[in-house]
Amino acid sequence: MLHNEVALYSVDNITTSGQLTLTGDEKQTILVIAGVPGLAERHWPGRTLRIGDAVIGVLKLRARCVVTTVDPDSGVRDPSVLRDIHRRYEGRFALDCWVAVPGAVHAGDPVRLTDEELDAPAPGGWTLGAPYTLPAN
Repeated sequence: MLHNEVALYSVDNITTSGQLTLTGDEKQTILVIAGVPGLAERHWPGRTLRIGDAVIGVLKLRARCVVTTVDPDSGVRDPSVLRDIHRRYEGRFALDCWVAVPGAVHAGDPVRLTDEELDAPAPGGWTLGAPYTLPAN
């Protein structure tokens, strides 16, 4: 399956150049894929995305938390956002993915959804829905 193109957003590295190199070390990178009909991505867990030079494994649907209720500009909370996500999407919206093969991704790159099998990362950190533990200084 081929989707139209990818748009790039990264919490760690907002890109204005239209290029992002995925290394697997990112805390959170958001790829927005155009041309996906309806909620088709809800059937992607266990599949693979090939975008530019990168290969991305799709692990599972992402459970949403209270952070989704905070307006990023004003800081005002709106609990109805999370209630709506729970009501409409069983509390899961977006996907948990990992970078299986690092590589450059450009805005406008074609996206291929494949059934190739990848070894999922070891459980821990985001794969459990829990924050990483930082060592004490």
